[in-house]
Amino acid sequence: MSTPAASAMGDAGRAAGGPAGGGQTQQQPGGGGPAGGGQTQQPPAGGGKPFWDALVPANDAELRPWLAAKNFGTPIDLFKAHRTLETEAQTLRSVKAYPATIEQDGSIKAGDENAIRAWRQFAGVPEKPEAYNIPMPEGSPFPQLKEGMAKIFHDAGVPPAMATRLAIGYNETLGKLQQAYEAHENAESERGLQALRDEWGANFGERAAIADRGWRFLQAQYARLNPGADGKPGQLSDTQKRVLESSLGTPTFMKLMNAIGAGNKEGSFAGDPNLNQGGFQGGESELDQQIDRIYKDRSEGKITDHEWRTTKEAEYMKLLEAKAQRQQAALMAAGGGR
Repeated sequence: MSTPAASAMGDAGRAAGGPAGGGQTQQQPGGGGPAGGGQTQQPPAGGGKPFWDALVPANDAELRPWLAAKNFGTPIDLFKAHRTLETEAQTLRSVKAYPATIEQDGSIKAGDENAIRAWRQFAGVPEKPEAYNIPMPEGSPFPQLKEGMAKIFHDAGVPPAMATRLAIGYNETLGKLQQAYEAHENAESERGLQALRDEWGANFGERAAIADRGWRFLQAQYARLNPGADGKPGQLSDTQKRVLESSLGTPTFMKLMNAIGAGNKEGSFAGDPNLNQGGFQGGESELDQQIDRIYKDRSEGKITDHEWRTTKEAEYMKLLEAKAQRQQAALMAAGGGR
């Protein structure tokens, strides 16, 4: 989604005749053998009757089939199975709530090891974080978030189905926040664009077209210097463009693109002893220092709005233009401008 400034630059570029720039399954108690882990035994040799045959009435249609299916070989096997089931049932009955509490200072105090073990068994927490199903939005720029969320869920003892639902909710909320933030950025871009229309007046269309040319030049250089993994030219994403415009402010961004788009047209820096038609006279380090100094002072509020509008913004733009001209000259010399 383009910002209003990007759309205005693209419209102006087209009007000027150029291209637009613009769950893990839990094991049942006792495994696959006798209930609760009793060991499977074969019937008594020689076709003899099991030990419990005389103890259970012949007409008991409930116990006899069950015992026959379990195939307990000896009374000891039956006792062991009962003991295992009793232990597991006691563990599950001990789960009263999530094994952690929130302290008055906001910190989380974990329960004892037995409570945590009982909870994880009761909730079906998988053995490894990789077992969680964490959906991610298509084209997400942060694939590592999936691994991080799975680890957090596993450490916290979150059941698999709950983990998936929480991840879906997180993605939905993040998407709504992104939409709201983009709407805010668009409104800021529109306000900055209107201020620039007022400042440039009748020259707005022409200067916006030159700014569009500068943006396309910047995109071309980025593509040349940042090939993708497949060897094809890289592309500046909409997010990168938004970050660049919002960090500079729409008026400054478009003025910078206008300066780049002007190509080799040298600015008139008369009256400033440090600037001339060829740009900044000092070295690259000194030029960067002056740009950083003005930016830092403005960010820290050391430059008032009045000072910025009357003197410092023009000085800052001249320094940026000198920087852009030097970078373009270096690219041309290296064959990037051909």
